[in-house]
Amino acid sequence: MNKRRQDCNIAGTVSELNFVESARAMGWGCEKSSSHENRIGKVDFHVSAQNRGFTCDVKASKLNGPFFTETPSKLVGRTFNPLLIEAVGISGHPGWAKQGAEYIAFEVGDCDFWHIVKREQVYGAALAMSGEPPLQYKLEDRGGHQARPYNWYGRYKRKDVFCWIEYIDSWRLCDDFINIKYIRSA
Repeated sequence: MNKRRQDCNIAGTVSELNFVESARAMGWGCEKSSSHENRIGKVDFHVSAQNRGFTCDVKASKLNGPFFTETPSKLVGRTFNPLLIEAVGISGHPGWAKQGAEYIAFEVGDCDFWHIVKREQVYGAALAMSGEPPLQYKLEDRGGHQARPYNWYGRYKRKDVFCWIEYIDSWRLCDDFINIKYIRSA
């Protein structure tokens, strides 16, 4: 496994542990999904909160990752907390934004909270900001890790299609979300 992939796996595992701590601090129940649910159904946890249950997929912060080497010029002077919205997965199957858990829990980088939002609504926010994702890319269209927000991209020799939106856009365009305090696991 290459170094970048290994780092992403570690970041994802740490985020999941921190999500469980944060959920339990709110008095919520939080149970890990089965391996099959995680791989095929894109569900990390079954959460019971506020007299209801829901499935949740946890997304680690992209703020400190290799994706943004500098703040995009149109966002200078604003806090930029990127949310990666995956329309098509790396294998070419529908991405988590099109199918999977009911809610997505985004680790919001420098703000120390979780933004838990209904999956269909955050995908709708991405469509509102970025338009419909293209069905395929020419090689020169693949921006990958140097992608600008509000544009759909893919990566060289991969089938994924994704865009970046700012956390504040999800907050502004979605009405079914909750923000909870970020608690780090021991």
